[in-house]
Amino acid sequence: MLKKKLAVRTSRQRAASRKRAPMFPYTQPVSRQVLEKLVAGTTDLRDRAIVLFLIDTGARGSELVLLDRDMINVGTGVLGGEFKFAATGTLPIAKSNRRRNFYITARALEALNLYLESREDTNPALFATRSGERMRTEQVRKLLYVWCERLGIERFPAHDFRRSLAESLLGTSSFYIIAFVLGYSLSKCAIRVIFPMSPRYEEHSEQRSQ
Repeated sequence: MLKKKLAVRTSRQRAASRKRAPMFPYTQPVSRQVLEKLVAGTTDLRDRAIVLFLIDTGARGSELVLLDRDMINVGTGVLGGEFKFAATGTLPIAKSNRRRNFYITARALEALNLYLESREDTNPALFATRSGERMRTEQVRKLLYVWCERLGIERFPAHDFRRSLAESLLGTSSFYIIAFVLGYSLSKCAIRVIFPMSPRYEEHSEQRSQ
């Protein structure tokens, strides 16, 4: 009987059964105060530019290391009536063949320019190692951990930059803008951002944890 049931399941049904369920309880991402402490204490030009870029864009480490210098387009504007940006660009979406737009503030652009002006290598990569090679994802994670340790900040996953951006947008921007900035479809944005960060989700999380 069991074999018969498995045999009639479609490929779509099998894929749906493998989807990861939301995690309970929901945990808050790193606070903006902690991120500002990290920015203030990071004195290395490259590392400070990386931190500010991650704060503004919510880029994954695997996306950040694929960026080149010529992918930054200077131009001011306002996104969603709230977020004032000084430059834009596109970056590849991890685990996808699509790209998404990113927007950075004047503060991040200034830090990026200072870093690029200090470089002596000719590598087209936006962020490079001291020897002039394109950075790798694990190197981005490591430098974040090093600065957290130096500044007495509890380590947090690099993905928290993305979650913190989503939380800040949630209070000021439309559902569409949040999905657009993070590179999500509307349905995935609802599952990954809107539902987990809503009061109803937190109430449900508390009930599940009791």
